[in-house]
Amino acid sequence: MTHAVETSTSQFAQITLRSDLGKHELDKMLAEREKLNRDIQTDAWGIKIANVETKHMDIDESIILVIARQTEAEHERHTKVIHAELC
Repeated sequence: MTHAVETSTSQFAQITLRSDLGKHELDKMLAEREKLNRDIQTDAWGIKIANVETKHMDIDESIILVIARQTEAEHERHTKVIHAELC
């Protein structure tokens, strides 16, 4: 393959991957990576994608903080429910 074809194919794959992943909520992406990888495989442009593997996602620091707060709130809620059941 020529360099231009390799570059175009790589860029198309990256854009398609970002577009498809952007349609899902973060917690779903993390929990269902294998299913999303299968769903992303496509025959676009007559190219059969045999394998997709999402190995790493860069997550903005603000999103990480929101996830941590949400996890903490769920933990506190769960603790209160257990405490209420024991009393």
